[in-house]
Amino acid sequence: MTVFSSPNRTTSFRYVRVGWPSMDELGELAGVEGCSIEENQEATIKASGSLRVGGGWVPSTLDDMVRVYSTSTAPGEEPVTVCHGTFLVSVPSTSYGPAGAATEADLYGVLKILQDAKLTDALPMAAGTPTVEFAASLARRAGLHVVAGPSAHKVASAHGWDVGTDLLTVVNDCMGWAGFSSASTDGYGNVILSPYRVPEEREVAAVLSDGERGGPICGVAVSREHDPASVPNVSVVVYSPEEGEPQVAVVRNDDPSSEFSTVRRSREVVRVEEVTELSGKASDKALSNLRSAMRVVDRYTVDMLWWPLSIGEAVRLDYRALGGTVDAVLVKRSVSMTPALRCECVARRFVGYFEATEVSR
Repeated sequence: MTVFSSPNRTTSFRYVRVGWPSMDELGELAGVEGCSIEENQEATIKASGSLRVGGGWVPSTLDDMVRVYSTSTAPGEEPVTVCHGTFLVSVPSTSYGPAGAATEADLYGVLKILQDAKLTDALPMAAGTPTVEFAASLARRAGLHVVAGPSAHKVASAHGWDVGTDLLTVVNDCMGWAGFSSASTDGYGNVILSPYRVPEEREVAAVLSDGERGGPICGVAVSREHDPASVPNVSVVVYSPEEGEPQVAVVRNDDPSSEFSTVRRSREVVRVEEVTELSGKASDKALSNLRSAMRVVDRYTVDMLWWPLSIGEAVRLDYRALGGTVDAVLVKRSVSMTPALRCECVARRFVGYFEATEVSR
């Protein structure tokens, strides 16, 4: 038993002002009447939220930040404090009424700093440049603290970005070439650059269940989304190197035993990717893309009380309605900052339909 598995737990909150660019904590923000936070692996900025403050609060500077802490307690258990995020603040409206003024603030994760910073000159990247360090240096120059995983990857050919491209796009382009996940952040506003791990290789961090198991406290319902209608049966790769002629490779699923094939569907559903960085043959890349595209998203939504899980960790869903267990990756969590600390969690896996499909090139 932990404080988070206790049905008698309760939670209090602290909202702390954070200065930019020092990231020092400047004191507590008083008068907060409500707050919600969303972590979303599928979003570019990864974290966002809203904040309601009584008294017509106005941030002391345009770049004031707010850091959100919770402390959960339960009889017989040690209190646990969690930092849920550090956010830039936008105050689009203040309402005035008989009870006084109230400010509605929008919260944005610190990756917005990279998204707001756009190139004023073209940015070149020479062949042989260490990819992750190049991206990390851009984020550091923007004032952010970076925690980057080790990587020996160097780009095989030269790249460049035009004026007006935001730094977050540049960083995430580099992450894709290096085999890393897109940039994310931790609760304290550090930028995290880490190698991508396929979902099947991630250890299960928690079991989400409609039964009593002494773990996360979950609701009794689970919803599922799964729609394979848009699975492609033709994959095209266009490789345009800095020097030399473009290469075009086409791979078709024309296998009559596959329900997704051009034969069975009597039409083509085409996926096209244009690349400037390629190791191996364009036809191998097109086949790899087709295999990946035939992995269909399987998405599950569960209501639960907050549990110490990070976005990107694997969970096991054990619901009677599913007729068995499902392993998936936590990709989204929406948290209401109330004493119960309720949240809606979305976990995702991929169902592969490629298997022994025969293709033509």
